[in-house]
Amino acid sequence: MNIQKVMNPQKVAYDFTYAWEAGYGNTQGDPGGETLDGISRKYHPNELVWKLVDELKRNIVSPYDLKKAVQTSEIKTLVNEFYEDWWFRHQCDKMPLHVSIAYFDSTFMTGESTWLLQRAINFLYMTTSKKLLKDDNILGEKTIGALNREMTRTHEQGLTQILLSKRGKYQMHLRKKMNPFKAGWADRTFHLQLYLMTDFDKSQIKGVSRI
Repeated sequence: MNIQKVMNPQKVAYDFTYAWEAGYGNTQGDPGGETLDGISRKYHPNELVWKLVDELKRNIVSPYDLKKAVQTSEIKTLVNEFYEDWWFRHQCDKMPLHVSIAYFDSTFMTGESTWLLQRAINFLYMTTSKKLLKDDNILGEKTIGALNREMTRTHEQGLTQILLSKRGKYQMHLRKKMNPFKAGWADRTFHLQLYLMTDFDKSQIKGVSRI
């Protein structure tokens, strides 16, 4: 399926990722630390959304009340803007549809998402010669060009499955202190595969909200 044939591929990606990231959380051991709707304070400390969260904290003591309080229209608008910027910052608009959605979701889960994508591309176009791409975790012109190289629907589906397979293996081999999160990560990857295989059937999302 060509990305231009979908009215809003960005929303298709957003619907899945947001369903799994929605809500406020500050789980001990989570690499992202304090997180709101997938926006990590650790990695995005200057996002305006954190200023609003801190203002709410001054008047709220209960963590449960805070989880409810962050559901304001102002915060929702900022989250939507973050997701939109994230989509274009990672050049998802230049990728084949299914690949773009799998990659977009992966960027919320690991800083190695481009490295995984490059390894998936190299696997798809594996030859007896050298690798097609240097897997340097940099999303540049060569990686984008390789994504659109004779990309038939079969190639697109194959690359997407390879990417998600490599993502799953990467997450399962992370250090032991990540074990409490691994079952949820695997479940998310499984439902993303179903979401893509059914051409974005929302009943397959099965997101786990923190609220």
